[in-house]
Amino acid sequence: MADIDLVWKELISRLKQAKESVPGKATALCPAHNDKNPSLSVKLTDQKILLNCHAGCSFTAIVSALNININQLYG
Repeated sequence: MADIDLVWKELISRLKQAKESVPGKATALCPAHNDKNPSLSVKLTDQKILLNCHAGCSFTAIVSALNININQLYG
């Protein structure tokens, strides 16, 4: 199992225009489409990292664009 906090830090560093509003919650440009305004919400919970594109990109498309293993998002 991956240390979820380390995965969070790595994930945030990979995202463009990532801004953490409060610890464990951020917005960024979605890597799965040609995003001009941050539409990706990212949330860290105790056991997983949640990714949601408000423009409609699938979880699989986002993870693929980030070139990360889905299992890394679960602590």
